[in-house]
Amino acid sequence: MIVYYITEAYKYLTRAKLSTLVAILSTSFALIFLSFSILIFFMSNSLETKIKQNIKVNILLNKDISQPKIDLLKKKISNNKWVSGVNFVSSQQAKKNFINETGEDFSKLLKNNPLPSSFVVKFHPAKINSNALKLFVNDYRYSDGVEDVIYDYNILVKLLKLSNPIKLSILIIAFLLNIFAVYFVYTINKHFILSRKNQFNTMKLVGAKVISIKIPLLMASLFIGIISSIFVIGLFDGSIILISKYYGKFIFTKMIYIFNLSVLIFGIMLSFISSYFAGKSISIKLN
Repeated sequence: MIVYYITEAYKYLTRAKLSTLVAILSTSFALIFLSFSILIFFMSNSLETKIKQNIKVNILLNKDISQPKIDLLKKKISNNKWVSGVNFVSSQQAKKNFINETGEDFSKLLKNNPLPSSFVVKFHPAKINSNALKLFVNDYRYSDGVEDVIYDYNILVKLLKLSNPIKLSILIIAFLLNIFAVYFVYTINKHFILSRKNQFNTMKLVGAKVISIKIPLLMASLFIGIISSIFVIGLFDGSIILISKYYGKFIFTKMIYIFNLSVLIFGIMLSFISSYFAGKSISIKLN
């Protein structure tokens, strides 16, 4: 029976080659929209993580702070739930960094090094937000041995506050693209079925059951989904490899494999579900 359904599905695809080609191209077009929405989703997460990974707070220490107090303060900061890393920068290291960055040596004018020792603090991207950043700064600004806490308040807080609305807007766009893709493929499958109306009527006249018409039709849509997915995956991966020849070496990371698998699953589901609802119009009555 399975061989019969596969044979009939193959006949559906080959008898009207133009309709099949249109269905494949249309499904591929819809999958490109879906792929774009998947990329947008990955990019939104990556952008938010990148912003939070680059957040740094400098905790400036008093000149006369003792080493035990430095160690105790570092331990306290490291144990903070929002902190991912703490790096101690001595006044001498701060001087070297200043000279490397500016090319100017202030020791020619000043006998004493005015740059204090400090801690450079980084945060967990999944945990930090604008409120947590404010709480952290206020908590350590008045700690014993701390002279001041320096960070670019306006830029960092604005970026953190914007990250969620930007991500939400991106997800809404992705959702709308998905709705368009599903409706588009549904319309194409509806046309695909209507173009075979005479063939279905003939099958009904000779006593064919509706299920014997619908199952091969669903299988044909499944094949269209697989072919379209492979086409879009090849187009995407081929473009990446071509671009990498001019803009650097490209490595197939885990994210690319996940993306390819997502496109294949979406292609199969998109064609199958759309065909299922489009095929509900097929009944035992002659049209």
